[in-house]
Amino acid sequence: MTTRVPVECRTPVDGNLIEAFWRYEDALLTNDVDELNALFADSELTFRVDSQRVLMGCDAIRAFRSNRSAPPTRVVERVFAQTIDTHTAIVTATTRPPEGTGSCGFQTQVWQHTDGTWRIAAAHVTQPTSPAGPILDASVWRCAGNPLVPASGAGPLSGFTVAVKDLFAIAGFAVGAGNPTFLAENPIRTETAPAVVALLDAGAAIAGIAQTDELAYSLDGANAHYGAPPNPRSPDGLPGGSSSGTASAVALGWATIGLGTDTAGSIRVPASLQGLHGLRTTHGLVPTDGMQPLAPSFDTVGVLAASADQLHDAASVLAPGTGGPPPRRTVVVPALTAIAAPDVYRDFTRRLDRWVVDGVLPPIEQVDLAPVQLDRWMRAFQRVQGAEAWRQHGRWVQDHPEALGTAVAERFAIAAGITDAQLAEAHRVLAEAREVLSEIVDASVLALPTCPAGAPSRTNTAEYLRIFRTSTLRLTTPASIAGLPAISIPVLATAQRQPVGLGLVGERGTDLLLIDIARHVAPA
Repeated sequence: MTTRVPVECRTPVDGNLIEAFWRYEDALLTNDVDELNALFADSELTFRVDSQRVLMGCDAIRAFRSNRSAPPTRVVERVFAQTIDTHTAIVTATTRPPEGTGSCGFQTQVWQHTDGTWRIAAAHVTQPTSPAGPILDASVWRCAGNPLVPASGAGPLSGFTVAVKDLFAIAGFAVGAGNPTFLAENPIRTETAPAVVALLDAGAAIAGIAQTDELAYSLDGANAHYGAPPNPRSPDGLPGGSSSGTASAVALGWATIGLGTDTAGSIRVPASLQGLHGLRTTHGLVPTDGMQPLAPSFDTVGVLAASADQLHDAASVLAPGTGGPPPRRTVVVPALTAIAAPDVYRDFTRRLDRWVVDGVLPPIEQVDLAPVQLDRWMRAFQRVQGAEAWRQHGRWVQDHPEALGTAVAERFAIAAGITDAQLAEAHRVLAEAREVLSEIVDASVLALPTCPAGAPSRTNTAEYLRIFRTSTLRLTTPASIAGLPAISIPVLATAQRQPVGLGLVGERGTDLLLIDIARHVAPA
């Protein structure tokens, strides 16, 4: 329980209000979600604000609570309370880190007395900082520093900081892959992954190791152990994964660039949902040594950044010389674009036509593919991905039956049942798909929405999330199947002004060319 201090009052204050405040503080530090929900007014007018997000309505606040880990220990230093009228009061508290150093944090609540009970109608929270900087948001960072690892050289990335997805080896740290049991059993690494070394040698410093969806086997951005990182562009929305913490760190301005991975869209999806630029590099182009694999046939290194110029600087270090002549056509596949929600589809077609007229993109040509063919490709991809994921992690999953969250555990259970015959057929289907896709992107770019819609709400049902994930995979897996570079550019939007990425897929080895196009595309 929180150590209680005297409450400073200049007006008479109801003792029940003070008791409710201390219940709230105790519930915060124990992450007692039921108590926290009970203490907030059940109204769409209730809101909560912190340095990362504005949550409007009790449903959004409840969803946020259900997807976060308990905050770090802190000490309440002073409490001030004042009655406004018989039904309204304000309570403000200052907090500090337990070691007694660093700057204070503040929390202020507007309390309303209804039905004989005090409840919070509005809350504003500013976390205290330690001498090393802000206290970590454990849903975003596994560990961080100021910096965590300094740059080892000087170059085009001097002054940049990087959030590294918790799949890359960094000397002096273990790889946790988004699972505390996995982290506890992994050794401290003595060498750093080549992709990380390249960024350090070019002048970037590591801001921290960022959280990931468990074993990178998800696109939602939720983690059963560490919570869902915030999405500053959609405060009640999921961040997208599996490079979830990496994307949130960049979107929040806590790192200049993010280093992540993309197997089935794990860079492009969080980029789309959080309004970032995200590049999946050509498969095999950037070394994956020292990177925890999921499905090596599809695993690639990816980069996230707030601007196309920052993305270009980072990608030039990781994938130099991947430019090329401008594409001669923009390919649109109606069966793919039709997956998008109506408002996203309208924005996509309107803007695409404008970019062609402006000369940013070459003329549009349609290529017809049957929806059943695309579904067949996606299912084949999922089988090969699942079989390889089981080959990488199956023994560990069997030895730790309670270690995974429900959704990821279910995916591994399905992967365990893939037969040799199913896998052989899936490989035949993917070989066919690669031939078709190589023809489509020959001297061309394939254009499509990165995701079918904006960020799913944290209150959406499991069935909605399943449908969103399946629809998203239909859009992201073509590039993964063929090992092609793909970019998500934050230039589309839903009718509610949520960001959605424009996806471009190019020929192998045209990574920087895709970024050059992104530099000329007008923002939404």
